[in-house]
Parts: sequence; structure tokens; C-alpha cells
Amino acid sequence: MSSNFDRRVLRAAPYVFVSQRSDKCTTRAIQHLIEKYRARTCHALRHTFGHDLVTSDPPVPLDVVAMLIGHSKKTEPPTLK
Repeated sequence: MSSNFDRRVLRAAPYVFVSQRSDKCTTRAIQHLIEKYRARTCHALRHTFGHDLVTSDPPVPLDVVAMLIGHSKKTEPPTLK
């Protein structure tokens, strides 16, 4: 998943999912991704997403990652462990 994120950022594509040949994925390609990762829980996917952001080059700041994965509240600082 991090490679998909990296390609999207490097190409500045407006789409969340990009393919190797295009700035966007087809509906069928996204369905295939969902089938591939169906066995994983939502929590595991969220953890993997956060980990990939933190370990990317350059790394995404922890407060931004906390906000993206739902570990922050509008009135409080992010919950980081």
C-alpha cells in the first residue's frame, strides 16, 4: 500500500488509488484490492496505513498521521503512544 501512496504523491495525482499505467484505477482494480485485503481487520488496515505514512520518505509528522487515522480530537492534542 505504501508504494501506491508513494506513486500518488510523486505524480500529484488527484486520485487515492493509482495504477502503474495511469493516474487512476479502474473500478475492477479497486474491487480486486478490496478482495485481496478483505481478511484483514479495519484496525489492522488503519495501523498499516499509519505505519506506512510514518516510515515513508520523507516521513509524515506524527500529529498529521494521528489525525488521519482517527487518534485526534478537535479539542485535544493527538493521542500518540
